Amino acid sequence: MFLRTSRYCVLFQGEFVEKKVTINMDVDARPKFSKEQKEEIERYWDEMQRKGWKMRPDPLYRLLDFSVRNGILDLHLGLTDYKEYMGTNVRHPEWFLEYGDEVMSNAVSVSAVTETRDEKIIIERRSQNVGESRGYYHTKPSGHPHPPEGIFGGVYSQAKQELGIEKSDITRIACVGLVRSVRSRKPELMFKIKLGISSSEVERRPKRDAYEFEELLYLPRDPESLARWLIENFEKTVSLGHGTILIFGFQSFGTEWLREVKKEMDSLNKISAVE
Repeated sequence: MFLRTSRYCVLFQGEFVEKKVTINMDVDARPKFSKEQKEEIERYWDEMQRKGWKMRPDPLYRLLDFSVRNGILDLHLGLTDYKEYMGTNVRHPEWFLEYGDEVMSNAVSVSAVTETRDEKIIIERRSQNVGESRGYYHTKPSGHPHPPEGIFGGVYSQAKQELGIEKSDITRIACVGLVRSVRSRKPELMFKIKLGISSSEVERRPKRDAYEFEELLYLPRDPESLARWLIENFEKTVSLGHGTILIFGFQSFGTEWLREVKKEMDSLNKISAVE
């Protein structure tokens, strides 16, 4: 499926368990900057630090390419870091139009629709302490995997840090596609997670990165609630998280459900193409 909205593009969707995802690393494939670009990246980073935003220049994976063949998702990845990502995709997405992907971080992030045992979907409202999308809704867990933990390893670690979820709490996990931001070109791998614990148990768990959110919401996992939430909160949700929830709904409730959501979003000029 190819789907494009005014805010994001779903590049592919499917269901790939961990053994069906391969990674080819090119550790030398970092973005290449001019002296002036490096100085601008440093200037913006210093500005954000002075504002008190909680950020570290941690190493990240960089998306170079991907392919889907015979049920296998193959990711071709390089290296970048959070400072490069903030200075390019976030601060200067227009650099892509002038210089191409060579100067873009294109750091790989992940977002997961997490379904509890009592059929609730976990959604956060992001705090004012984070570097991106403050006050917006997003899926939980979400974030950037850090080398050398791998992509699935990044999802497990984000689930632990953000929700207090142990790997043993997860009964099923799969990568369900790739979505890219229209504005920043940020690539995000979409996941779905099924838990063997209830929403009340998740709420009780200690959360190391609780500073990232103002509140956690538990949305009922039913077609009507999910469709209405997606339509009403399109502008209030982190664009790539919205795409992850939309694909989760499509895979859970089918083509007719997506067609009805698309129809309502079409009336608001939010979906421009579905193939």
